[in-house]
Amino acid sequence: MTYKKFVNFLIKNKKIIIFLSVIFVLLFVVFQKVNKIRIKNYPLPTIEILSSEGNQGSVTEYNLEFTIADAKTLTVNGKDVDIGNGKISMVISLEDRWEGINIFARNKYKRNSAHIMISRDENEEEKQTRLIREEKEEMEEIEEEKERIEQATQREAEQKAWESSKAGQICKAHPEWSKNDCERLANNKIWIGMSYDMLVYKRGKPNSANPSNYGSGTEWQWCWTYRTPSCFYDDNDDGIIDSYN
Repeated sequence: MTYKKFVNFLIKNKKIIIFLSVIFVLLFVVFQKVNKIRIKNYPLPTIEILSSEGNQGSVTEYNLEFTIADAKTLTVNGKDVDIGNGKISMVISLEDRWEGINIFARNKYKRNSAHIMISRDENEEEKQTRLIREEKEEMEEIEEEKERIEQATQREAEQKAWESSKAGQICKAHPEWSKNDCERLANNKIWIGMSYDMLVYKRGKPNSANPSNYGSGTEWQWCWTYRTPSCFYDDNDDGIIDSYN
């Protein structure tokens, strides 16, 4: 049949085509539902642990025993295991005092797992290693505490020395001033950015205090006769020295 004849056949038999399409869709839906039911009713792999769990005493090898059913593949701690007749027996080396064992079973549609934790007592070598580690940690804690005490004692001594110094006495009288400012005042320093109150603390009240206002706010000139520098200026009435001469 040529392509043209095939097209003409489809045109002439539209009802048959539609009917067959509907049948196909219905069959597909039925197949999907049947498949879902089959998967739902498909058996779940079962794992039954036969060996004891928990602490194993002083042993270093654990004899793992369990049964497996309705499974196609099996892994224990990530390694493939032959299912055989469904009864599994294998040795797990207990290198650490706590050993987790993870069992995964799968079949065509489903999977199941079992997780158990095995522990054992520490051996003599592990005990000695632990005692040495604990002794080391204890010594480190003692050294750290000793260092903390020494540092605290040093800070306390430094604080007492500071409080008894000239700068410390200034800051005690004026806690609003910074430590750096108090040290500069104790060393008879004058600087741009110091406050008028600091100047008064060092020099006493000025011999003259001259405000002026040219339309942009009050400006101040404070002068101390026979002192160098003699005059200090505040350009924006914020109490901070902006210049001096």
